[in-house]
Amino acid sequence: MSDIKKPFYKEVADKLIDQLEKGVAPWQRGWTVTGRPYNVITGKNYRGANVLNLALSGREDPRWMTYKQAQTLGAQVKKGERGTKVQYWIFEEMQTIKDENGKPRLDHNGKEILEKVRLERPKVINSVVFNAEQIDGLPPLQKKSIDVWDSIDKAEQILKNSGANIEHKKQDQAYYQASTDKIVLPLKEQFEKPEFYYGTALHELGHWTGHSTRLNRDLTGHFGGEKYAREELRAEISSMMLEMEVGIPHDTNRHASYVQSWVAVLKSDPAEIIRASSDAEKIKDFVLSLSQEQKIELNKQQDETTELNLSILARVNDMENSNKTYISVPFKEKEEAKALGAKWDRGESSWYIPENLDKEAFSKWMNKENVRVEKNNSEKTYLVVPFKEKEEAKALGAKWDKSVKSWYISGVVTNEMKKWLPENNPVQQDPALSPREEFSIFMKDMGLVVSGEHPIMDGKLHRVRTENDKSKDLSGAYILHGDGLPAGYVQNFKTGEKQNWKSKGYHFSSNELARMRAEAAQKLQEREKDIMKKHEEISQKLTNDIHKLSSVKADQVYLVKKDIQVHKGVYEDKYRNMVIPAYDENGKIWANQTIYPDGNKRFTAGGKKEGNFHVIGGLDELNKSNIIIIAEGYATASTITEATKIPVVAAFDSGNLKIVSEKLHQKYPDKPIIIAGDDDHHRTLENKPNVGRIKAEEAAKNVNGVAVFPIFPSNKIGLKSCTDFNDLARESNYKLDSVKKIMTSTIDSIKNRDNKIFKEKTIKIKR
Repeated sequence: MSDIKKPFYKEVADKLIDQLEKGVAPWQRGWTVTGRPYNVITGKNYRGANVLNLALSGREDPRWMTYKQAQTLGAQVKKGERGTKVQYWIFEEMQTIKDENGKPRLDHNGKEILEKVRLERPKVINSVVFNAEQIDGLPPLQKKSIDVWDSIDKAEQILKNSGANIEHKKQDQAYYQASTDKIVLPLKEQFEKPEFYYGTALHELGHWTGHSTRLNRDLTGHFGGEKYAREELRAEISSMMLEMEVGIPHDTNRHASYVQSWVAVLKSDPAEIIRASSDAEKIKDFVLSLSQEQKIELNKQQDETTELNLSILARVNDMENSNKTYISVPFKEKEEAKALGAKWDRGESSWYIPENLDKEAFSKWMNKENVRVEKNNSEKTYLVVPFKEKEEAKALGAKWDKSVKSWYISGVVTNEMKKWLPENNPVQQDPALSPREEFSIFMKDMGLVVSGEHPIMDGKLHRVRTENDKSKDLSGAYILHGDGLPAGYVQNFKTGEKQNWKSKGYHFSSNELARMRAEAAQKLQEREKDIMKKHEEISQKLTNDIHKLSSVKADQVYLVKKDIQVHKGVYEDKYRNMVIPAYDENGKIWANQTIYPDGNKRFTAGGKKEGNFHVIGGLDELNKSNIIIIAEGYATASTITEATKIPVVAAFDSGNLKIVSEKLHQKYPDKPIIIAGDDDHHRTLENKPNVGRIKAEEAAKNVNGVAVFPIFPSNKIGLKSCTDFNDLARESNYKLDSVKKIMTSTIDSIKNRDNKIFKEKTIKIKR
């Protein structure tokens, strides 16, 4: 019982102390082949102290799962095996919605209605997991082969991209000197193998991340002191994590020098192991972000709390007393304004019209103080609201748009609110060295064509033309993010070149950030309108052209390959490609899925797939059915219909299951929903998430439905050819009967559940 009550940090610290006192530690083991521990079902890597605690178990297999997760895979934890604790925090949870009397609100099935709520105090969740070595019935681990030269190339790229000052000397010691921000290493030829050199270099680079201009850790300790030991503990754990990720072995020859200090620190402050592991994870992430192969994570999650952390200094805009006439010039129009004679006022950070010039030429950039701005009530006008003025803005009706991190107003912009319009808040930046111009030059150097509103500083991926592109090609890509120190990423798919980028020290003020977010939100709204218009045009064209298609024939290549029957509502084009209309709950066609003889599938360019689907048998049959079954692909849906004689919805892919099920649940609130998902078990063997299962379960839970999956013989589990119900019908000796048995059982189960809820609800009403 003492182990159960022991805090997680104390448990991890005690384990580590025990191993340190025995002369071993998890980072002394080789992790190059084993890799990072991960959860088999979710496919997610464990992080922080969980990595260390799982590593302390000494297991060689990186696969971990809970007892119940093992059972879902048809596996069983061996008798007598003890699990390992992992801990994570939740910052939001589903809570019951209550009425004015404090009683739970119920849906049509008698279930409590839930909503997602952000917790004022995050909750800590403890879970127990078992290693694959402790479980019977799992396929053997397919260990990835490690090419040491690939690992060395990646390590070399990290060192190169870091820009760290690295000095080589003929000596036996390697160290980082914080006072000079310099790494000192022995000569490369002094190391027995190249990977030993890079392991040492990456370890010292871990210390280098602690500088005040980077992760800002306390590096003031001296050798033998407590501060020094704490920093070295972080570096050792991060080196272990890097070895798991990069495949470069870590040299632990100096490990013994710190053992006594580590033990002393952990005994006096066991919670230090959590802080050290968290810092180690940050070190690892920072170092990996320096690799060209590592995607820049520029889409940082932000909400109102980010806004609270901004240091706000509102720009003082008192231009009425000035002799200069100031104008608001958008970035993409600055060259035009300059050509007309506009000048830049560095003090006011704004363009202005010199007194000797005719102001009429600049009229489109002049503020119109007395013009009342009218807006359609459905449109949003985004505003530049400094933090200290947010309460005033809220009182006037402004709202916060979480998706774009900007304040907005719907409908009329009153005179009181015009001070927050983007055009009245020019960005405070030197026009010659602004991050956008700096990034534009970088894009051009990479061979990308910069035109129109590009580059857009919204942290999202944008495709553009390259210098060698043909008229419609978009072989260039970039991401540009403006929070804090502007940073980005550019890739030229024509040349294969890709580079990370960061500004040369320019920081945006909070007011500039607010302005750019408002502008980006406005542009996003405009782009969404354009997309909606395009969708409508394509929908109309597809509806008009459907008569040009012929009904699909039984010898259609895809039907024969998948061993499925002909169903109405599916067509062939003149090239005998199979065409499946994707429509909404009202039958309006928004896109077509075309399946070619070689098996390739494509949707109508510019068409709308999201939220649309195809019903085997048609919408009329779905209206008559007392249950809704949704599958991913057309072949799977057809197979289930043929086995059950029930119309089945094809959502086309796993990513569309949730929104399709939501729309159908809204249209048919009294019909139970079954999600017939794909089980992509083979992906878990490749250290990837089982997307089919995850998305199906998520969709089912969202509509109070049930997820069901094909059950294959043990010798078929994990094969790429065995994932869905169509595969089951073709691979099983029982053909369609195997599908019918699973689906019939699931249908009976969900009907019994709903009948029970109905009876309980009736009894409550009678009472």
